[in-house]
Amino acid sequence: MDQPTFQMKFGNLTRLYFKLAFFLVGVLYSSCTYSQKLVLDNYLAVGLSGGWGSSSGAANTASSGYFTPALFSNYDKLLSASLFVNYSLSPFLAVGLTGDNVHFSDWSHPGDAQTYEGANSTIKSLTPSLRVFLPYRRVGFRNRFKPFLEVFQVNSSIATTLAYLPFGEKESFEETTSKTFNFGYGARLGLELALTNRLGFQLTYRVTKHRLKSKLYDDTSAIFTKTEMGMFYRGLLTKKLF
Repeated sequence: MDQPTFQMKFGNLTRLYFKLAFFLVGVLYSSCTYSQKLVLDNYLAVGLSGGWGSSSGAANTASSGYFTPALFSNYDKLLSASLFVNYSLSPFLAVGLTGDNVHFSDWSHPGDAQTYEGANSTIKSLTPSLRVFLPYRRVGFRNRFKPFLEVFQVNSSIATTLAYLPFGEKESFEETTSKTFNFGYGARLGLELALTNRLGFQLTYRVTKHRLKSKLYDDTSAIFTKTEMGMFYRGLLTKKLF
């Protein structure tokens, strides 16, 4: 093979390799760019969460004209389970509805009173809410994290069972149960973590105040805080290209 023919074939082969390399780089770049520009916005999210917390407030109440031990502020244990649905109205705003079941137990008084010893209460509530949040970003820390602030109104059914000691006799006791319907309000601070396009994890801290009225106890309000962790599933996904 003469020198000019060899150089021509070598040059053609070199150009072919360069074209192939540029083609592969282009395909790789295009796929990466597309995956970054393709964003899934969800308009509906359904989830479950569980929580724990504590009550707050004075150990005694004077609503009846004299000091008596308070019921809700002396509960030591609070556990909850919730089902929630959120619907996005805009990139920054969502409305929601939460069904909540909160159980209070382990009553104890710092002054060793035994008025509500053995008592327990359950609050079942339906909570409409308004949520303001920062939307997901394509890159950076907020690519998967979305913080939010939520305010809500509470419509609740409160069932309380008291075990009291008649005539001061500890050997005998009776149980009495009351069920009342009350209202309240609260706020929640939270963070969403996107695990996949449809599945996510949610962590929240919530403060709630309930209005109370019952013949069994003198409490006029109950304030409690709780931490909640849960999972949510997204529906009604919309693909957007940037």
